[in-house]
Amino acid sequence: MYVVDTYNPRAVVNYHAMGNVIFHKYKGDKATMKGVEKLTSGIKKITGYSYLGTSPGPGFANYLVRKRRIPSTTVEIGKYTTPVPIGQFKTVWKQNKNVMAAVAKLYE
Repeated sequence: MYVVDTYNPRAVVNYHAMGNVIFHKYKGDKATMKGVEKLTSGIKKITGYSYLGTSPGPGFANYLVRKRRIPSTTVEIGKYTTPVPIGQFKTVWKQNKNVMAAVAKLYE
């Protein structure tokens, strides 16, 4: 919260490990949800990950979208286990290395 309060980001990408999916269905106002769609579609194009509704239970992305009106998403990397095995690193890196630069460009 310190980082959000200090820097007031225009979007937030949360990285977690397990599933190769993007959580994208949150409950927010129309403008914020349009931002979530913009954010997640850009990440989907880069990574090739599929969409998977909302993350179970409360989470940081849910909070940011609902309460702070900041477009946010959770990206789950790796295939099956946590922590992601080192053998998956090259694939995960290749899929995700351009995400943050692309998100920054979307919100410049």
